Amino acid sequence: MTLNKDLLTQEAPYLDSTRNKLWLIGILSVFTIVFLLVYNPFNSEHWDGHVTGYVIVGSSFMLFSQFALRGILKKQQLRLYELILFGMGELLVIPLLIQLTYGPEFPTPEKNIAEYLVTLKFVALIVIGPYILSVWILAFKHKISSYQAISESSPGAKDLKKNTLLTITGENDNVIMAIKYDQLLYVKSSGNYLEIYYLRGETLTKQLVRSSLKELEAKITDPAIVRIHRSYMVNRHKISSFKKERKGYKLVVQHAPEEFLPVSLSYKEKFEEALALNAGPFVTV
Repeated sequence: MTLNKDLLTQEAPYLDSTRNKLWLIGILSVFTIVFLLVYNPFNSEHWDGHVTGYVIVGSSFMLFSQFALRGILKKQQLRLYELILFGMGELLVIPLLIQLTYGPEFPTPEKNIAEYLVTLKFVALIVIGPYILSVWILAFKHKISSYQAISESSPGAKDLKKNTLLTITGENDNVIMAIKYDQLLYVKSSGNYLEIYYLRGETLTKQLVRSSLKELEAKITDPAIVRIHRSYMVNRHKISSFKKERKGYKLVVQHAPEEFLPVSLSYKEKFEEALALNAGPFVTV
């Protein structure tokens, strides 16, 4: 019993990101269109709608469920039992909406209920298989990413990264500076220049170089260096705390407690994915 409870209450981040939600809805929509065109189930030829109409109703509700409803309920991060409940709720509501929109009218509640149960049966037969398969694929991809993160955080991998240099060049490819990734704290864009903040020993040091974040980003090979704003990049291993705000986050990095780095809305999802992969501890404030 305890094992089952622990399993159901574990985190299930497979449908937390916008990309994964849209991927699931897209897969279900395409599969449903193909299935309905081939098999034409539950006497749908006698209904007022069309295949595209049924799919639009179902996909529209899933968009509402996965985005608006989860936002209203403050369920942006789901546990396994919540993921199951959301899936079951979508399965129950979609056939009802399809019947109300396109189904024939019956004189008695009993016949309407019977028609709903038939519609529910066929919707379940169409949707459950690809729904479970899609979530399983997303869960598998998440597990692979977790294994890669563990591998990257192993002592051997850390030593290799510490010895890897980020080389910054200027005109004619002249080397301006070279710095170990492990020493880099964050980078701030300032006009045509970059303010590079790094550690020299245990001292916070600033270096001004003529370049752009786009050019620097193209040279970076360490996934720990994350773009968080159109004007900022940060070493995720150097984040000491962060605070969530309405449109993103504010970060504090090690050795610079008075600086608050912004995470803008356009980079929010990328930053959250980077946090999920990071094995280091964080403090939220």
